[in-house]
Amino acid sequence: MSISTKVVANGMALVVGALGLAGLAACDGCGGAPVTVDSSPGHREPPVPEPREVVAEGPTIEPFIETVTEAGGERYELSRFRFVLSETKLRAVDLAFEETLRGALEAETARLVINGGYWDTAMHPEGLTRVGAEELAPFSRSLGGGILVVSGGVGRLLDAEDSDLDVPTDLDFAQQCMPRIVVDGALNIGSDNGRRADRTALCLRDGGRVLDVYVARGDDPAGHGGPTLYTFGEQLVSRGCEAALNLDGGGSTGAAWREEGGVRALPPRVALRLALVFE
Repeated sequence: MSISTKVVANGMALVVGALGLAGLAACDGCGGAPVTVDSSPGHREPPVPEPREVVAEGPTIEPFIETVTEAGGERYELSRFRFVLSETKLRAVDLAFEETLRGALEAETARLVINGGYWDTAMHPEGLTRVGAEELAPFSRSLGGGILVVSGGVGRLLDAEDSDLDVPTDLDFAQQCMPRIVVDGALNIGSDNGRRADRTALCLRDGGRVLDVYVARGDDPAGHGGPTLYTFGEQLVSRGCEAALNLDGGGSTGAAWREEGGVRALPPRVALRLALVFE
């Protein structure tokens, strides 16, 4: 896949995974096409973050943003937020389908808040979500996928479909979702079914010491403007991901972050149950 990029200052678009109720189709969305940068007329621009709003000061982060145009003309932004895990506190918060990502960010001393994992038909969080000793949602063997765990400043991606898996209890953070997009530095998606969606993913690199958050987001109002899961996986591999876990996506994909001068947000297109907070 041929990829060229363009950095966009003070802006970004987001990624993502696939489910919630609207996300199952997105998670399913495996597919890829050659990717290039195309700034020619006639292409709709990816979504622009909400105007910066000045709020109480706090820690900031500057995303690395690429505008990607695929061979068929599909265009979206791929944004990366990088965290050194030994210097980062990860948490999960229950938005209860009421709180916004921007609201959650402003209520915390956080640099970034993104959409989290899935929820089931009863609107309960689905898949293990744990912060220290607090468990917001239990392990789900039926969900499968993977569990990204962090302990002592180092992250690992566990195989939640391993029948012998014994999830450690002495963890700082754990998030289950599906699928595992990258395993051992290689693409873990078997085929490309062409289904497009906005996507969010957690990517481990540098032996698990660094966590990259990737958000891919297009301008489709239903959240179907991002890459296929297959293409997304290829992009993560090419950018050095050693292990990557897909989070909820499609209409759920969203983020809010603090940068110099204020807060920026890409609001999800649906209400969310859980959000992940990076301090």
